[in-house]
Order: sequence, then C-alpha cells, then structure tokens
Amino acid sequence: MFVHLMPGGRAAPALTGLVFGLHLLLIGLLCGPAPAGASVSRAAASQVPASRVRQDPVTARFAGYDPASRVTLDHRPWTRVLVQLVLKVGRSKGRLAPTRPEKLHASNLTYGNPNPSRFENNRVMFHLLKNKHLAFIRRYRDGLAALARRLPLERLNRGEQLAYWLNLYNATVLLEVAERYPIRRLRALRRGRDDDLWHRRLVTVKGVALSLADIETKVLFALWHDPRVLYGLWQGAVGGPRLPNRAYTGENVWRLLEENRAEFVNSNRATRPDRGRLHVSRLYAWGYDLFDRDPGRLLAHLRRHAEGVFAPPIGNADPDALVFDLYDWHVADLIDGNTIKGGWSNFGAFAGQLPEFWDFIEPSMDRERARTANPLPPQVFTLLAGIREHTERPGRPQVAVEECAPGADCRPQPAGSEGTAEPR
Repeated sequence: MFVHLMPGGRAAPALTGLVFGLHLLLIGLLCGPAPAGASVSRAAASQVPASRVRQDPVTARFAGYDPASRVTLDHRPWTRVLVQLVLKVGRSKGRLAPTRPEKLHASNLTYGNPNPSRFENNRVMFHLLKNKHLAFIRRYRDGLAALARRLPLERLNRGEQLAYWLNLYNATVLLEVAERYPIRRLRALRRGRDDDLWHRRLVTVKGVALSLADIETKVLFALWHDPRVLYGLWQGAVGGPRLPNRAYTGENVWRLLEENRAEFVNSNRATRPDRGRLHVSRLYAWGYDLFDRDPGRLLAHLRRHAEGVFAPPIGNADPDALVFDLYDWHVADLIDGNTIKGGWSNFGAFAGQLPEFWDFIEPSMDRERARTANPLPPQVFTLLAGIREHTERPGRPQVAVEECAPGADCRPQPAGSEGTAEPR
C-alpha cells in the first residue's frame, strides 16, 4: 500500500542543470500494515528507559514503537532529490588548510572561509534552487510531518522511526537554509536563545509543535541515547556532520550513521589539538547528554573511532583539557553564500580531474552544454582544488532503485540490530 503525500502524485519541478527525476511519490508504505497482533505493547514501550520518558511529555508522546513491525516507509523520492543536490566530498587526509583565504583566479577577491577545515564535508547546490523547488521540498517536509496522522508512528519499529526523524530534521534544515540563501554564515541561526531558528517550532507531528532542538533532545537523544544518532543531524554548515546523498531508511540508517561517524571523527571538524588542549566540535556540546555529560566518556568514544593522524592527539588528551569551541559556521555550499558570477575559463582542467563533478551537474549533458546552462562563480575552482588536495576521492554516487511488482514481497531484509546503544 502506498500513501501519496503530494496532491495528485505531483512530480518535482526540474532544476537548471539538475534533474530531480520523473517519478517522485514522496513517502509511501510498503507491504501494508503490521501483522495482526503486532500492535504496540506496554512491554515494547517500556524498553525506553522510564526515567527519560517521565522527564518530558514530548518524549512520552513519541516513546511507543513496535519491535515486530514490518511496516516500511519508502524514502526513495527524498534520495532522488539528495543524489542530485549533494556533492560528495571524501574523507579528510588530515592536513589543515591555510588559515589565509585563497585569492580567486584573476581577481583580488578572496575566498571568504578562512577555517582550516573548509575543504571538508559534502556540499549542497543551494545556488540552483528556485522558489518552485523550495515549494516542492516544503511539501515533502510537511508530508513527512503529516504522515503521523495517517499512520501512527507507534506502528513502526525503532529503525524506521529513527530514519523518519532524521529525514524530517534534515529536510527542515535544508529548507530553512535554502529560504535564507544566499547566506554565508549560519551562526545567527543557532545562538542557544529561545528566539533562534533551532528553538522555533517549525513542524507539527501528532499534534505536537516541535523545534529542531526538540527533535534533537526530546525525541532522538532521549529515545535512542546512542552517540551514533548525533552524526545524522545535518546542520547546514561546513562544521557539522555531512548530509548523505541518499535518504535514511530503516534498513540503512545505522550503517549510514556509522559512515558519518567515521568521516566526522576523522576530520579536522571534530577535534584539533593545541598547546596541551584538545579542541572539540560544538556538536559534542549539543549532544553531551549522549555521553552522560562525562568528558571521559566522550574522549573514550573519540579514541575508539579515531584513525590515522587523528588518533595520537586524541589518545594523549586529558578529559579535563577538552574545549568545546570548534565549529565552522560557513554554509556547506559551493560558492560560500555569495553571488559572484562567471569564471568558466579554467573549469575544464578541474572537470578532467574530478569527472564525478560533471556527472553530478547533469549526467545527460555534454560538457559544453553544462558550461552554458550552469555557470559557476570562480571561487568554486578554488574550493574544488582544495577538496582534491585535502580529501580522499569519493566513489561515484550511486542509487539503486528497485521496482516492486504488485503483490510482491518488497520488504527489505533485516540488517543487524535495531541500534542498541554502543558502549560509551
């Protein structure tokens, strides 16, 4: 059974230089309702620690789930959006970028982000989004929120619920940043005040008006209490976890979170040693409850997952010497939130060395047509050169889409545990 969340199954409008796809259904339910007798039981709900549920009515509202549920949400439409909006960037090689911004080609202007981690993290093509595309993403986000009126979230297992909340959160952040674009720095959106974006109630689920901070602390951190969840919260900024180029699903959510964890911990965005102190990302301050507000637990987590050049400084760090002040607030886009035009003269050289970038712009376009249809400002060249020098080359983005014949069993096969909290 499919539930269409957009009127008339409307397809997404085409982007200049991008194609969203012709067959976007948004969210659906595969394979019908849960088996008889698999409704939420008190025993299942009680697997969430009662102390956390009692602390907040919002947490209690979303605590129920069905561990035996086979109901599956179809997030392929969101993947079709992300795969053509997100430019994949490989893992950091460990070198810090120069702290002085590079000058643009044939210009006295400088690329404005001076942060040493500026060449890390996936990028979103915000500059290509028009009002009609924002309207489509808004309908997607609102459709996710409204899904709870058609399907009680308690009928989902924990993996499906986690994918639901992460996609809702990330779609909301993408929409809010896109509506403010061009914007260079996102610091004003998250100042820790009641009137900032993260504390504004932006979505309503099951009759509960929620802010991004509510989804973080009262839903995700409270109900899962697993550090991996932290790495699925895209912040729209270079300094945060990456936005994958595919949607989270009940089947892939823990694997993608672990991939995000490996990329983030082993980057200059997560930690940076300096004169006997270890500067750590503000992300860990926002998610400090996941480590029971214990610097020793956080440091043990970082040590467990750090590799290569990132491991020795973390291994030698003192828990009392952690400083939670590391964050690059620049928007995670291609052009640093400005609108300088032109600059195709040297792009052919970059395209030859980053062929996946041409595939990303438009697989069906030849390169000459891409130059005409999608002119990019010159600071993109500097960014791409830095990405090539400071990060590993990622694999080409691939999305597997399987058609499901009517009456066929299209449920994904179970993939390991439902995500019990790792030892911290």
